[in-house]
Amino acid sequence: ALHQMVTPPVRSSVPPPGSSYISFNYPASVSGVGKGRSGEEAGDGAGAAPPPPHSSPGVLSVMMMTNNQVACNSPPPINRLSGTARTVATSSSVVNDKHKMFNADVWKEYERDMDAAATSHRLAMERQARDLLHQRQVKEREVRQFQAQQAAEAVARRQAERQAATGYVLPATLTEDTESLERNRRAANRAFREKLDEQIEEKTIQKLIEKREEQWSEFSAAKEAEYDMVMSREQARQALRQQQEQMRQELTKQMVEKRVIKQAGSAFFAQDGV
Repeated sequence: ALHQMVTPPVRSSVPPPGSSYISFNYPASVSGVGKGRSGEEAGDGAGAAPPPPHSSPGVLSVMMMTNNQVACNSPPPINRLSGTARTVATSSSVVNDKHKMFNADVWKEYERDMDAAATSHRLAMERQARDLLHQRQVKEREVRQFQAQQAAEAVARRQAERQAATGYVLPATLTEDTESLERNRRAANRAFREKLDEQIEEKTIQKLIEKREEQWSEFSAAKEAEYDMVMSREQARQALRQQQEQMRQELTKQMVEKRVIKQAGSAFFAQDGV
């Protein structure tokens, strides 16, 4: 009944069982069985298998067209049909609209079912992973308990062998004393290691300080040498400038004396009429 309500109706001599509507036949251009335009010329498509409920069947509605327009995969315009063909096309259009609405609801329900199934599967996998983790933790706990039991039995066995060999009854607190001694030894080792680390750290810091002081001494000596070099160069420049100034003054003095002598000689000869 669900397939019959979802799939397009086809012409049949006997109505489908359980159906509450009249079955019609699509025109040839819609059903694709016959080649005629009217419902009488179309072939019987009852042999076609209906699609599954979640698929979208090729339900087409009749479109009102103008005289010269033809729709793709649609029947001819209604105004070109006559009699039974017009009734079949109109009834098929109404049934197709109902099928579209019904198919949309079925598709939504199918999506909800798929989402619910995916969620259920994910939750089941997470639950299985938690169960496996819990089982592994239980196994590890059992293994630790077994190992502790084996160690205790080995200690007891060695004590019994030692007692049988020496005839000396070991005190009941021997294990506790041994554990106390072990704790004290570990504490002493820890304190010694910490003290050693502190000493190493102090030595390291002292070495760093000495290295920094040495580097600073070298840097200071280099800077002082550079300063001395600069000062010596400046002093040499100043001495050169002074020497050049003295030579310039002497040359200027000689030139002035020559000019004065020349002027005096010219005046003397001018007085004599030479």
